[in-house]
Amino acid sequence: MQFLKKASTYLLVMIVPSFAVGEANAKKTGLAKTAQAQAQTIEKAQAHLSARLAKLAEAKGRKIVRSSRSVGHGLTIVQASIDGAYPGTGVYTMLLSARGVSYGVHGKKDLADLVRLLGWLKVPPKKAALVQLVNLAHFNGMLAYSEEDTITVKHSRAGLELTLPIRAPMSGRPDGTVIARFRQTGTGQVKLIRGSGNKAP
Repeated sequence: MQFLKKASTYLLVMIVPSFAVGEANAKKTGLAKTAQAQAQTIEKAQAHLSARLAKLAEAKGRKIVRSSRSVGHGLTIVQASIDGAYPGTGVYTMLLSARGVSYGVHGKKDLADLVRLLGWLKVPPKKAALVQLVNLAHFNGMLAYSEEDTITVKHSRAGLELTLPIRAPMSGRPDGTVIARFRQTGTGQVKLIRGSGNKAP
C-alpha cells in the first residue's frame, strides 16, 4: 500500500506539469494563429487600398508602398502610398480594429461607428486622439495642423463635435477648418471648409 501511495504521488507530480506545458503550448499556438490572422487582414486591406491607387501609380510610373502601424485604442492604421508622390497626395489610409473591422472613407464602416464603440460619446477623448482618428479615417492622414491653433472638442448629450483649424501642407498658412460631428446614431458629419480666415500665430 505504501508503494502504491508513493507511486500514485509520483504519477500525479509527473502528470500535472505535462498538462501545464500543454496549456502553455496551446496558448502559444492560439496567439500565433491570431497574429497570422491579423497579418492576413492587414495584407488584404493594403491590397484593397493599392488597387484604388493602381491607375494613378501606373500613370505616374511609380510603385506603391505599403505600411501599417499601431495607433492605440486597439487600432491599426493601414496605408498604401505612391512612392515619391507630391506632398498631400497619393496616399490612402484605413483604420482596422483588433477584430479586423475597417473604418473610414475606404473602410466598410463609418468613423462614427468606431467613435461609439470606443465609448467616446459617453466619455470624451483627448483632443489629440480624436484629431488623429478624423485625420486618418477621412483625410488619409494628410491634414496639416498646428497645436498652437485653437482646436476644440465639444461634448454634450447631442454627441461630440471637433473643430480643427488646418494649414496648407507646404506653406503652413491657414487653409480652412475641419468640423466633425458624431451622434448617437447615423454616420458622422465631417466637413472641410476652406478659407475660414484662421490667423497664424
